[in-house]
Amino acid sequence: MDQTVAAKAPPVPVTARDMFRILRRHAALTIFTFGAVVAITLYFTSKLPFVYEAKASVLLDGVTPNSVPTGDLMDLLSGGNAGGSMDTEIQKIQSRDFLSEVVTRSKLVDSSTDDLRGRLSVASGPGNQLLSFSMRGRTPKEAQGGANWAARVYMDRANREFEDKTELSKTRLRRAQKRSLVEKKNAEQVLNTFMARMGISDPAVYFNAQTSKTMEVRNSLDDARRNVDIQTNQIALYRRQLKTIPPTIIGGYGSNKNPVIDSYQTDIVALEAQRRLLLFDYQKDSDEVRAIDVQVDAKERAIAEAKKSPYSIGSKSVGRNPDYSAAQTNYYNTALGLRSTQKFIAVKTKQLAELEAEQRELAQKRTTYEGLRRAVDGATQAYERSRLGLIQMDISQVTSAPNTRVLDWAQLPLNPISPKPQLNLIMAIALGLILGVGMALVTEYFRTGGGAAETDDSPLPTFPLLPETPEISDLPRIGGIPVLGAVPVTTLPLPVIYASGLALSPTTADSRNAGLPLQSASIEDALREVGYSLAHRHPGEAPPVVLISGVRSDDSTASLAAHLSATLVRDGLRVTLVDADQATPRLHRVFGAPDAPGMSDVLAGRIADPRTILHTGAGSGLRFLAAGSARSSESIPGFGAGGSPAHQEQLVDQLRLLFADLSRPEETDIVIVSGPAVWNVRAALPLEKATDGMVLVAPPDAPAAESVARARRLLSNGYKPRILGVVVGENAIPLSVVASVPLAAPAPEGLEKSQ
Repeated sequence: MDQTVAAKAPPVPVTARDMFRILRRHAALTIFTFGAVVAITLYFTSKLPFVYEAKASVLLDGVTPNSVPTGDLMDLLSGGNAGGSMDTEIQKIQSRDFLSEVVTRSKLVDSSTDDLRGRLSVASGPGNQLLSFSMRGRTPKEAQGGANWAARVYMDRANREFEDKTELSKTRLRRAQKRSLVEKKNAEQVLNTFMARMGISDPAVYFNAQTSKTMEVRNSLDDARRNVDIQTNQIALYRRQLKTIPPTIIGGYGSNKNPVIDSYQTDIVALEAQRRLLLFDYQKDSDEVRAIDVQVDAKERAIAEAKKSPYSIGSKSVGRNPDYSAAQTNYYNTALGLRSTQKFIAVKTKQLAELEAEQRELAQKRTTYEGLRRAVDGATQAYERSRLGLIQMDISQVTSAPNTRVLDWAQLPLNPISPKPQLNLIMAIALGLILGVGMALVTEYFRTGGGAAETDDSPLPTFPLLPETPEISDLPRIGGIPVLGAVPVTTLPLPVIYASGLALSPTTADSRNAGLPLQSASIEDALREVGYSLAHRHPGEAPPVVLISGVRSDDSTASLAAHLSATLVRDGLRVTLVDADQATPRLHRVFGAPDAPGMSDVLAGRIADPRTILHTGAGSGLRFLAAGSARSSESIPGFGAGGSPAHQEQLVDQLRLLFADLSRPEETDIVIVSGPAVWNVRAALPLEKATDGMVLVAPPDAPAAESVARARRLLSNGYKPRILGVVVGENAIPLSVVASVPLAAPAPEGLEKSQ
């Protein structure tokens, strides 16, 4: 028989209906818990002492409390934070010293500083201009007095702290003035000594003049060096002109005046004009003026030499070429200027070296002088600031005093703020509801053995024989498993109706195929609901094979299987009933049939075709396969407590083949297997794997959720059991009311052939 793979259903959410069922099931516990919690809460809250609260407000008119006059000097003396912030004031109020003074002055002898800290609270108002003191007391007078005394102590301490800070600031200013005066005198003495050693009244002017002179010499030296290059290029140009221009021009006969004399005289006039300009900046004995004088002397000597022959005597007039003369003059003048420039560079280089050496010597002196000057200025400034600060402190001591006043004195409270009856009642009701519902949920949790209750979100396996039709989906659930019905099952041993024969009740030979007697209407309906839920199948599907197993090893499983088979046969269905409880077989006694041959003989290989050993009755509407002999079951590998995992898998395969032979669609509509209790896991688990699923029988004297949780724990060792549904047991019914179902024994010849 092909095994249908179970499909996982979506988790079942917790609905309001499920919660209502849990609360209804544990209504007594919930109501008792709710009432007890409300009563206990109200009792203890009624015993709480009364607490009164009073509030006093202190107004700060536009100033930060406990501050001192501010300014540049005050910021310097106070580290940049002359006034305190409102958070700091609140911390001062909550200090042990402040609270101790409040306790002492208000004579709250019953309160300590720690107790007062818990009952006195302070908060700042808008703009940090208001302080509110809230006092909680055991009596109205204590609350009022504590708040008013806290405000009064705060104002007194604010004034004292202002005076202390003002006096401390004055002391610091006097000390700073005295120290700055001493430092000022010492700095001036050191500076005067330094200036006397240098012999200069104002060293700064001398340092600046020498620096300017050095820069001037350096600039003139740089200009002269640039002129050297220019003059060198000009000399080279004039030299080329002298080589290319003819020196004379023949113009006729006669005598010409010497032109060199006029040229030198013109140069002398220019040099004298240059000398007059230099005298504005240099002395007569300076190098610059002397260089001009040297050039003038040279020109005058040249004129004297030229006057010796003022005319050129000859028979013909040979005139001097003016271009040549100009080139020659320029050449001489430039060469003379180059020599003068070179001499100037030499003089200025020497002078610059002397000035730079002097600057190196003056650099250290200048640094020393500037340091001494700064020391004098700093000490003078500190002295002036401290002097002005003392003057300002005398003025500010009057104008900057803290202006604090009580805006609103604390009044005598009329009503306590705690306890509040209405709030306590609401809290008691809320706490009672929470604990009552919580106790119901905890009880439901342990009632299901630690598993989920009816609202468990564990997936419910779906099989072809239990389709999710509206009827099935609407069934109540226990641990996610649908409750198929509540059927009375016996908890007593099954009676032996006949030692021989195959009748459920006394019958005659003529009535073997007659109709079956009816049970009570309620039992009949309950069994019919369970049977049709299990026997339902879609067209083309094989008849379902259903295992019925209980939590206990009693007659409840066999009783339900027998009554269920009789009900389905009575309604016209073809049923194959198998007794698979090899340890304690029971169904053969119900039918008055022998226990062997049976299922164990088929598994042991002594019976090839299980249909040959079936007992039939009700017009072939009911077929019964006995459990088989105990000797045969002991020889089956993997059966019961013996065998390896491989033998158990082999046993499952054999059981599947057996049930496949018994569930042919042309012979039966459903195969009902009555199995052992779930605690016998080694025997029940192979049957559960070989069938299409299990129906769990919950005994009437134990909670059904506990039975489901126990079955899951027993069968869930690395495997998820397919529990199709649970049948809840009620009051026991005797097996004598089971319908008479005459069964015919198997043909001996058929049995012999099969053996």
